Amino acid sequence: NEYNFSSVVYDISDDYIENISMNTDVTLFLKYFDIAGYSVEVLNVNGEKQVSGNVVNGSRTVVRNKNNEVVKSYINIIDGDIDNDGDVSGDDFAKIGEVLVNDYELEGYQVKAIDVDGDKEAHINDLLLLDKAISGGYISISLDKESIFLM
Repeated sequence: NEYNFSSVVYDISDDYIENISMNTDVTLFLKYFDIAGYSVEVLNVNGEKQVSGNVVNGSRTVVRNKNNEVVKSYINIIDGDIDNDGDVSGDDFAKIGEVLVNDYELEGYQVKAIDVDGDKEAHINDLLLLDKAISGGYISISLDKESIFLM
């Protein structure tokens, strides 16, 4: 059976769902999918159905048909969440630095989570962006005026 699994918020491709923000609650996460005739659930990293709490890096989104059979399973990617706790913190920053310095082997979903800038490589720029996000320095500023006078 062919199905169309889409989201206006998340990027769904191959075996991954990306562009999931840290601290995204499971119930909110599931509201952003449109798939008529199928059910969608999140399984935590231990394979147990998750009904509350944050979506974590490496958890799965599972699509089931009306007979409750698994049609497709996707790995959830939260940029920067290397320790798979759904939050991006100094622990993740330290872990990414350690990975970059020591060239550790990682699971595919962890490599995707390290690639904070989306260029398909893990390097120092990802670490810098993560540091800015954690420290609150990663902000967006917009003005509704063409010019501003500062004193």
